Amino acid sequence: MTESAPLKPINPYGQAKCDMEAAVLSEAGPCAETCVRLANVVGADSLAGPLCGLADICLDQFSDGHGPRRSYIGAVDLLRVFVGLVQRPADLLPSSLNVAAPGSIAMEDLATAAERPFHWTTAPDTAVQEVSMDVSRMRQLLPELKLSSDAKTLIAQMQQLEAVA
Repeated sequence: MTESAPLKPINPYGQAKCDMEAAVLSEAGPCAETCVRLANVVGADSLAGPLCGLADICLDQFSDGHGPRRSYIGAVDLLRVFVGLVQRPADLLPSSLNVAAPGSIAMEDLATAAERPFHWTTAPDTAVQEVSMDVSRMRQLLPELKLSSDAKTLIAQMQQLEAVA
């Protein structure tokens, strides 16, 4: 998904996000706003509790034998992105910006990296195996940042912040 792709929310939550973005951008004045379209943050998404051992991990398994893949970003990397963005001149920032590590990450790789067992369930016909964001625009704005797409590194970032919290 690129920032310029038409938004097609599939549920009320997605529609609310679209409505919020439209409202923010309609109110933008001389100091334009940037709406951040944020990927899943490792440790702050649907896998957060299970990755910490608070629940079992059950993943949809698709016909290729693998589970869902999603755009993710580590919490430490997310902080680096925000610091980088606030250091850029406002007139260089776009109205919307995808924020994620490059590529997509398999949820089973995150579970394995966190040393958490998981089990499979057959993916329903409505399940989507891959949801990924194009981060070309972000990489052009912040070329100096090297964001991790490695499951072990992302889990380590989550654990690093948990230790501080």
